[in-house]
Amino acid sequence: MSQGLGRRPTPLDELRVVEISDRIAGSYCSKLLVDAGARVRKIEPPQGDPLRRYSPSCSPVPDGLPASPLYCYLNAGKQSLTLAPDSERYRAELAAADVVIVTCGRSQAAALGIDPRRLLAESPRAIVVTISDFGWTGPFADRAATEFTLQAWAGSPGFRGDPAGPPLSIGGGLGEYMGGVFAAFGALAVRRRVEHGGPGEHLDLSMLEAMSLMQSSEWLHSQLLRVPPVRRTLEVPSIEPAKDGYVGITMVTGQQWLDFTAMVECPQLEEIPQLRFQIGRWEYRDLIRESIRPWMAERTVEEIVALGQLFRLPIAALGNGATIRDMEYVTERGVFVDNPAGFHQPRPPWLMSRCATAPVCRTAELGADNDESPWCAGESASDPVPVGLPLDGVRVIDLTAFWAGPAATHLLAAFGADVVKVESIQRPDGIRYSGACAPMWTTGGSTAGCSMR
Repeated sequence: MSQGLGRRPTPLDELRVVEISDRIAGSYCSKLLVDAGARVRKIEPPQGDPLRRYSPSCSPVPDGLPASPLYCYLNAGKQSLTLAPDSERYRAELAAADVVIVTCGRSQAAALGIDPRRLLAESPRAIVVTISDFGWTGPFADRAATEFTLQAWAGSPGFRGDPAGPPLSIGGGLGEYMGGVFAAFGALAVRRRVEHGGPGEHLDLSMLEAMSLMQSSEWLHSQLLRVPPVRRTLEVPSIEPAKDGYVGITMVTGQQWLDFTAMVECPQLEEIPQLRFQIGRWEYRDLIRESIRPWMAERTVEEIVALGQLFRLPIAALGNGATIRDMEYVTERGVFVDNPAGFHQPRPPWLMSRCATAPVCRTAELGADNDESPWCAGESASDPVPVGLPLDGVRVIDLTAFWAGPAATHLLAAFGADVVKVESIQRPDGIRYSGACAPMWTTGGSTAGCSMR
């Protein structure tokens, strides 16, 4: 293992990855592997990855930088090669890689020299990850798409925005990053099977399917509960003014709503049953705001957030790009680190007790590593033996609630892990009472109830 931050080892030092990507999803997938110590060789066309020149304002990349800040964030620490797909060196790099990440559909793969079946025939323990808008096969496989149109296909804008206005998409290319996360997770899950003597695999990731899973609660709400689609709405309350700024408020369960009304001293709002459900509050938005705003106006953001913590409510101060780096939480945990290209970036959001993340290294100039020796294909002692799903034999205790934790353990279960979800009898996971999310996130696991004291 190589040394990460604090001279502790990185967990993926022996992993060799080849990335052939011209979109955020592929670059972010391999960035997550770089963060954990993997060695990544990014193969680019002669003109380079288009993200090298990208900026939101379309302004040119400043002199002295190897590429745009976005490219430097996604690709710091990777090697850069410019190889022709028909070259012997290109084929050698693919043959020696543990993981190959490609962002293209089946129709574009031939031009890139990519054939997952051939790669797996030559390297049975390889993991070939293809990321495309609609997947490797199917009726939409050759369709053109963008982040915006994929969000529309997934149904996301259909329930987002003021009912009196147009639908709204999520900004910031969130779907691209989600696709990269799912691809990296799948690659590491199959890698575990390979390390236990099993075969590699072609992981076919559809961006549309990744985005649909991200928005699962809305279509599940309609399909499983047999009700019309969720109407476009806004949370009420949501971003609300305080004495010295704004706070963000959200409430998913009926219990959270009752706790909130107690906190803001508005018992009259407890008597309206429709307000216990988020989708029922829009019609009462004027009443809710008129009732809570005098209380909010008398208290500072800090006071409201502190009270919200006492009532176990999700309430936060409204931050922005200029303030987040100075938050006490962010500074104490060292969330932002220096990128050698001259800007601050968030470090990987996970910390490990025994291992460490890799330090942020420089971003390679285009083709800077063409003279590096090719990786040598590893020797295989025997043919891989099928051993079931990638995470067979992994046992997981899930003590989480609501969204992020159950979503993670749902994916672990889908790849074969045995997941036991533990809930408090007195205070079960609140997502059970929020439409169709519970069937989604508890699929493939078992549940145990415990009395928590």
